[in-house]
Amino acid sequence: MKVPISPQSNMLQSWSELLQVAMGEDPYLDLSNSAPEMIAGMEVVRASRRAMATLFEIMIPAQNPKAQLGVLDGLDLIDQCEERLSIYLEDSEVSLANRYAFEKPVSLSAELYHLLEYATTISRETEGAFDIASGALSRIWGFSQRQGRFPTISERMQAMSRSGVRYVLLNRHQSTVKYLRQGLEINLGAIGKGFALDRAALLLRNKWQIEQGLLHSGNSTILAIGGRIYSPRKFQDHSKNSNTYQNSISAEAAGDLSKQNFLFPYQPLEDNTTPKNRLLHGWPVSLRHPWQDSSSNKNQNLGTIYLQNEALGTSAINFQFFEHEGKKYGHILDPRRGFPAERVAQVSVIAPSATLADALSTAFYVLGPEKTGIYCKSHPEIAAIILLNQEEHKVDNPSFITFNLKPDHFIPSHKTEYNR
Repeated sequence: MKVPISPQSNMLQSWSELLQVAMGEDPYLDLSNSAPEMIAGMEVVRASRRAMATLFEIMIPAQNPKAQLGVLDGLDLIDQCEERLSIYLEDSEVSLANRYAFEKPVSLSAELYHLLEYATTISRETEGAFDIASGALSRIWGFSQRQGRFPTISERMQAMSRSGVRYVLLNRHQSTVKYLRQGLEINLGAIGKGFALDRAALLLRNKWQIEQGLLHSGNSTILAIGGRIYSPRKFQDHSKNSNTYQNSISAEAAGDLSKQNFLFPYQPLEDNTTPKNRLLHGWPVSLRHPWQDSSSNKNQNLGTIYLQNEALGTSAINFQFFEHEGKKYGHILDPRRGFPAERVAQVSVIAPSATLADALSTAFYVLGPEKTGIYCKSHPEIAAIILLNQEEHKVDNPSFITFNLKPDHFIPSHKTEYNR
């Protein structure tokens, strides 16, 4: 369904309260109906549309004459991505592969082929913690049908025997996929939304020459194009909490957006090496606490993240879980064990592309803090925030660990245990 686009009419109470990040369907945040006119100090044109079982939204500064055409074109492209990637559409490319790829090689579009190849690379780099070929596991746990259930040991072992990218054969020369196990299913739910955001952002930049904007999918994956533009007076208004920042970002990781070196379109005022630019010009994203009580009037946030030409992906189980014999089981499965991951409460990842941020937030949720730290040490372009899983959920003073975060990337609201 297409939504009419226009600048909206309410004001934010605080310029830094841009988005409350939440996983999946957020029952207490509807950006399409209660959107403020001013987003982070800028009037924006915004439009939203449902795709991939969530709400996608694109926000472009209203002064851009191409904003309205651009956001609609971007949403149309996201629809096209859903038509290729969704397992819930019988004629999607992924559904056709799941149906026939065990019998014979199935030809794929170049776009989908490269996504599958990229996903298998991420799987290898994360020791199998991220695995797109674990659809059989999601099905026997009931998460594919949004009806959680506790499987038998036999069901779990059988599903594991037909899960894993090691049973997916990709032929680069012919752009085909072949499954080596009958009943294997690919599910791109942990990477597809980020991929769609990257594709839409690339379209906005290349076709419509849009240099500032914010895109998100269900608030769990957020992609920033450029930064915010202020007048000289507004630069001075918000310079109290300042930290380091570089005026350009060279993104080298894989993914459409990460193959480009983005330069900001405005001329920075004063000395651009002074520690204030990111906090002034980055898109502020308020990271919601996963244990926040929806009945409470208090906004319990972990802190504020500032994004420029980068993406944020967040994974948690606060909306997709079921209880069995008094224990909670979430939808994020450890494909190596065939069991829901349970070591951490929430993971947020900042990466050069939404595709990578989306996938790594799932992988790090499964890996836990120790192996996440090892990964981040060898990938300095990746930053992560891990909220530890505590027996007593201390909303007022949570414990979390960060990796590769610069001081100007994240301002915590609570105690932080930094990894050294």
